[in-house]
Amino acid sequence: MSKYLRGPSTVLVVAGDDALRDAVASAVERWSFPSPVTSDVVRAAAATDTDPAVGAVAVADPASALDRLADDESVGCLVVDDTLADPVGCVAAVADEHPDLPVVVYAADGDESLASATTRAGAFAYLPHSGDPAASTHEDLLETVAEALTTHDRRYRAATDRDMLDAVLSELELPIYVKDERARHLKMADVHGAPSPVEAVGKTDWELYSWDEAAKVEALGDDRLVIDEGEEIRDREECHGPPEAGRWLRTTKVPWRDGDRTRGLVGVTLDVTDEKRQIRDLRAQNRRLDDFTSFVAHDLRNPLHVAMAYQEFAREGDPEAAERVSDALDRMAELVEDVSELAASSGTAPAPVGGVEVGSFLQVVWDEVATAAATLEVELPPETVLYTNRLQLKPLFENCFERCLERAGPDVTVRVGSTDDGFFVADDGPAVPDDEREELLEAGYDTAATGADLAIVSEVADTHGWDLRIDESRDGGARFEFGNVLLVTDPDPIPGTGRARPLTTGRDVGRVLNAGESSHDESVDRWTLRAAGDNLLGRVNECHFRWASIRGPCRVEARLDEFAAPADRSKAGVMLRDDAGESATFGYVGRTGDGRTEVCWRTADGEPTRAQLLESGERNFEWFAVERTGDRVTVFVSPDREEWHAVDQRSVDLDDPVCGGLAACSTMIGAYCEATFDHVSAVELDGE
Repeated sequence: MSKYLRGPSTVLVVAGDDALRDAVASAVERWSFPSPVTSDVVRAAAATDTDPAVGAVAVADPASALDRLADDESVGCLVVDDTLADPVGCVAAVADEHPDLPVVVYAADGDESLASATTRAGAFAYLPHSGDPAASTHEDLLETVAEALTTHDRRYRAATDRDMLDAVLSELELPIYVKDERARHLKMADVHGAPSPVEAVGKTDWELYSWDEAAKVEALGDDRLVIDEGEEIRDREECHGPPEAGRWLRTTKVPWRDGDRTRGLVGVTLDVTDEKRQIRDLRAQNRRLDDFTSFVAHDLRNPLHVAMAYQEFAREGDPEAAERVSDALDRMAELVEDVSELAASSGTAPAPVGGVEVGSFLQVVWDEVATAAATLEVELPPETVLYTNRLQLKPLFENCFERCLERAGPDVTVRVGSTDDGFFVADDGPAVPDDEREELLEAGYDTAATGADLAIVSEVADTHGWDLRIDESRDGGARFEFGNVLLVTDPDPIPGTGRARPLTTGRDVGRVLNAGESSHDESVDRWTLRAAGDNLLGRVNECHFRWASIRGPCRVEARLDEFAAPADRSKAGVMLRDDAGESATFGYVGRTGDGRTEVCWRTADGEPTRAQLLESGERNFEWFAVERTGDRVTVFVSPDREEWHAVDQRSVDLDDPVCGGLAACSTMIGAYCEATFDHVSAVELDGE
C-alpha cells in the first residue's frame, strides 16, 4: 500500500552493539503503535479495525542504513546508538539526504556533549538508556519513536502535497494560480500564454499583465471580493481587448481558507478564445444551412419561370423553346451546385493563391444573366486579380447583377470598379432608402422597390471576411461596396534596382509583456527575431520589429527559413510601417504558426488592423515582399524568388521616411515565437 495512504510503517535501527540492536528491534515489533497518519481524510478512507503494525529493520553501520533508506520508502524513523564509530556523522548524513526523517539518538548515558552535537547535526531527540538492553522495556524510546513517526508523516505528507501541486502546475498545462491576502501571486502554473512562474511571484495582476486599465481594475476588484468577502467567482467569461481581436477568458476564483482565516485565493483562468471562435463559426455554418432552402428557392426562381414559360412550346416541337428550357435546367443545376458549396463552407474561407482575373470573369457572369439592353462597364485594369474562391465568387456577382436588373430595369448600366481596399458594384437605377439598406442584406427580405433579397451576397462577403455596405452611386442608384478584399490592380513588381539600407533598429511595438529581441549572424547573413506580443489585429498592435529607415519607392524582401510558433495565429514576415508607434499605419505579409499566408493592414492612423488569410494548398511560400510606390502598398509571396505573386494592394497613409523590415508576434501572452530570416533586403528603388 502507498505510504501516502498507510503512513510510515518501518523503524530503522542502526547500532554498533549487537545486543542493543536486537533488543530495540524486538521491542518495536512488540509495541502497539497508534496510527501515524495525520490526515483525517486519509485515515477515514483507509480505516481498519486495528492500526497498521509497525515493523523494525536492524543494520550495523551508517552505510547500510543509507542504502536501506534509498530503497525503502516505508521507513519513518531512524534510531542510532552511541556505539557507532561516528554517531554524529551518521545523524548529519541522514539529515542531509533525508531531511524529513526524524533521527532518535539512543545513548548509554547522558553525554551532554554528544547530545548537543547530535542535536546540532539534526537529531529529532536524544534519549539515554540504562546500559543493559535486556533489562529494559525501552518504553521511553518507543513513545518517542511513535511521536517521530507522526512527525515524519506530517512532514512527508506536506512535501508530497507540494510535489503533487508542483506536478499539476508544471505538467498539466492548466493555468492555475494561488494568491496571498494582498492578491499577489504565490504560485502559478507553467503554461504557454502565461507569465513565467518565477516572474509572477510577488506581483499582482496589475503589475504582471499588459491589459488596459479598466481590465486591471476589474481583475483586482474580483480578487478583493473573493479575499475580503469570501465570495466565489465561477466560470465568469470576459473578453480582453477589442471584440474583433480580443482574448476570451473563463475564470474561477475561490477563497483559500485556513480555518476561519482567509489566506488568499486559488484560481484557474482558461483561454477559451478558440472555443468561442468555433462556436461562432458553428453558428454561422448552421445559419447557412438553415438559409439553404431560401437561397435555393430564390436563385432557382428565374430559370424555373423560364422553363415553365417555354415548356409548352417545347412540347409542340419549337426548337428555340426547347433550347431555352435546356439552358434553364442547366442554369438550375449550376445554382444548386454553387449554393450547396456556399452552405457547406464554414467560418472565414481563406483565398487561394492564383486568384481570379476579374475582367474576363465578370463578362462571363454578365452574359449569363443580363438582358440585351443592359450595359456592363468594368472600370478595372485588364490585369486585375481578385483572390477568392471562384465557385463562391460567381453567385455573388450573379446576385448583384440580377438585383441591379430587377431594380433599375432591362436597360440598366452596371459599373464595377476598385476602391482603396476592395471593389464596388453600382447601377443607375433608384437609390436604396437609408432605412432599408441593412434589411436588404438579411435573408428573406423583399420589397417591390428592391426585388429579391441580397442575403447570398452578404453571406459570401461574411464567409471571406469582407465588409459590405450599401451606398448611393454617382448616378443616383445603388452602390454595393466590398472592403477588406484581396484585390490587385497592378500585379507587377516595380522594375529596376536601388540602394540597400541596413536594418539598424529593433524594438517592440505596443505594450508587449515580455521584451523581444533581434540579432544578426553576419557569418551566414541570417536574422533571428525572438518575439512575444498579443496580436496584430483590431486595436491590438504588438510585435517585435527590426527595420531600416527608407524613403520613396521601396521594397522589403526576405525568406522565412524557420519559424517556431507557440500558436496557430503566431506571425512572422515583412512589414512597411509609418513609424514604430502602436497606432501607426502599415502593410504586412508573412506566415502564421499553422503554415498559412496572412496579410495585415492598417491603412489610416489609429484605425483597426484588418487581416486576411490565403490558402496556398500544397505550395509552401517561404519568400515574402512588401513594396511601396506613392501611397500604394503591394504585398507579394513566392515559392522560389523567381515566381512572385502580388496578393493584395491597398492605399496606406505613409510619410517619408518609412520603416521597412522584419516583424514577428507570438499572439500568446508571455510566450515567445522565434523566426529566422535570410536573404533580407530593404531597398530604395530607382524606378516607379
